[in-house]
Amino acid sequence: MATSRAGWRSSRPSPTRTFQYEALRRKAQIGDSTSRKVLGYVTHHSPLLFRFAMSRKLKGVLNKIKELVEEMNTFGLENSVNRMEQQHTWRQTHSKLDESTELFGRDDDKKGVVKLLLDQQNQRRVQVLPIFGMGGLGKTTRAKMVYNDREVQHHFQLKIWHCVADNFDVIAILKSIIELAIDDLPENEKALARKGGWCMSGNIELLQKKLEEVIGRKRFLLVLDDVWNEEKRTWDDELKPLLCSVGGPGRSQLQKTTTFAARFAENYQVGNSLQKTL
Repeated sequence: MATSRAGWRSSRPSPTRTFQYEALRRKAQIGDSTSRKVLGYVTHHSPLLFRFAMSRKLKGVLNKIKELVEEMNTFGLENSVNRMEQQHTWRQTHSKLDESTELFGRDDDKKGVVKLLLDQQNQRRVQVLPIFGMGGLGKTTRAKMVYNDREVQHHFQLKIWHCVADNFDVIAILKSIIELAIDDLPENEKALARKGGWCMSGNIELLQKKLEEVIGRKRFLLVLDDVWNEEKRTWDDELKPLLCSVGGPGRSQLQKTTTFAARFAENYQVGNSLQKTL
C-alpha cells in the first residue's frame, strides 16, 4: 500500500497548476486580434481541448483515490484518514472489555506488558513503554486487556482509566483522576474527600495536593487512553512530574499513544524507555 501511494504522489497529474496556467494564458490573450483568438481554438491550448484534457486528468485522480479507499477498507483503516487529517474526533472510551469478543494474536502482547508492570514493582525509577500505531489497530483493546488482567487487578490497589482524546488539558486530567480516585474510596470517606474548592479550582498546586491526599501511598495503575504524539511535550513538562510525586512503590501508568506504560517508582527518576509499535 505504501508503494502504491508513493507512486501516485510522484506520478499524479497536477490539475491546480494546469488551471493556473490556463488562466494566465487566457489573460495574456486579452487584446489579441480576433484572428489569433480563432487560431487558438484549433491549437493545443483550445478551451475545448483544455476541458477535455482536464476531465481526463481529474478522472485519473479520482480513480487513484478510489483505489486507495478500497485498499484502506481492505485493511480496516477507513476511519484513520479523517482522524489524521482533520481535528481529532472527540470520543470517550471505557475500561470494560467485551468478554465475548475473540481476540486473536494479542495474548503475547498483553503478557509482555503485564510482565513489565508486575516484574519490577519495587524498583526506584520510572519506566515508559510507548505503544504507537495508527488509529484502528487495536491499541485501546490491548490496554483494556492489560487493565482487566487478573494479576493486574490483584496487584494494584487502585486502577484509574481516563480518556484524553483531543483535550490534553492538565487541569481537566488531574480533576478527572482525583474524582476517579475518590470513587474508589469507601463510602464513608467519599463525601469528606469531595469537600473543598478543588473541583472548581484551576490551581495546579492545589490539585496536586488533593491528588496526594486521595491516592496517598497506594500502588496504582493509571491508564491514559487516546494520547496523541503532538501532546508529548505537555506530558513530559507538565503532567508527568505531577503524577510522579504521588503513590507508593510499584505504581504504574499505561498510556496509549494514538499508549505509554509508565512505572512510577519511589525516587521518581526516569528509567529506561521501552517501546511497542503496532
